[in-house]
Amino acid sequence: MEVATIHVIAPHARAYAPPGLIDPQIAVLTMVGGGVVTNEDFINSQVGYEVRCEVVCERGTAIAGRPGTGLMTTSVGRTGGYCGLLSEDYRGRFATAYDREAPARVDTMANGIPTGAGAWDGYAATAVAQAGLDSLPPAVAVAL
Repeated sequence: MEVATIHVIAPHARAYAPPGLIDPQIAVLTMVGGGVVTNEDFINSQVGYEVRCEVVCERGTAIAGRPGTGLMTTSVGRTGGYCGLLSEDYRGRFATAYDREAPARVDTMANGIPTGAGAWDGYAATAVAQAGLDSLPPAVAVAL
């Protein structure tokens, strides 16, 4: 799925953000197919390290990345929830992923069959990141 526009919104800096750091940030990406993606970054939030993804659809949601729950879904007629402590940083949260990633890269090099992201993915990510920077003051959406 390709990004059509990105608009980064930067509320005023919080007490724990060093001078010059724009924190928090909210990026709103409009996709070519009409979908909307929001990305919220709050580096100095003081509440722990949390990374999650939520997909909101017409008849339910899917949430991945909440500590201790794996994939959580809700749908019409069903509910769910989680309350608990967050990891202080990325190490506890992603240790298993890192343990799996290293052997997978070695296997890729050994068998010559590339997996994962490629050069185009890196180019596209760089273009979106630059457009996001360009959308900061004056805080307007930038087309890609």
